[in-house]
Amino acid sequence: MNIKTELHISLFSITVLSCLFGQLSQDISPKSFTYPPDKTVTNITMPDLDVDALHAEDENRPSWKPFRYGHKFTVDLSPSNSGSWWELSNGSRIWRLKIESTGAYALSLEFDRFDLPLHSTLHVYSPDKSEIYGAYTSKNN
Repeated sequence: MNIKTELHISLFSITVLSCLFGQLSQDISPKSFTYPPDKTVTNITMPDLDVDALHAEDENRPSWKPFRYGHKFTVDLSPSNSGSWWELSNGSRIWRLKIESTGAYALSLEFDRFDLPLHSTLHVYSPDKSEIYGAYTSKNN
């Protein structure tokens, strides 16, 4: 086996393994989709960014520096300090939080403490519901 073959096998193995160990989600629709929209959802808006200034910085970055992936905002958002709770007639509850970033090309969420209780789900979806991520469950803890 030559080095080129070994490299291809290694890259293929890394790709397969990363797919296997990615976050697993369950095929469960968000419960909130079965109820009329709640108009009282808390909205968090990220601070405005000067995208042109970021592009100018990127143009002048040293060639050895990696490309910018995005801009990281550090926030402290949790069901206990933000969002809106909606209590259903059966006693279960739905927590919702809308996060906006004007002019952003995309949003990415990173959790430093992820601990869903048994039988709960987390979904992340676009305002028009065309992109839905989840359901994430306690199996993802």
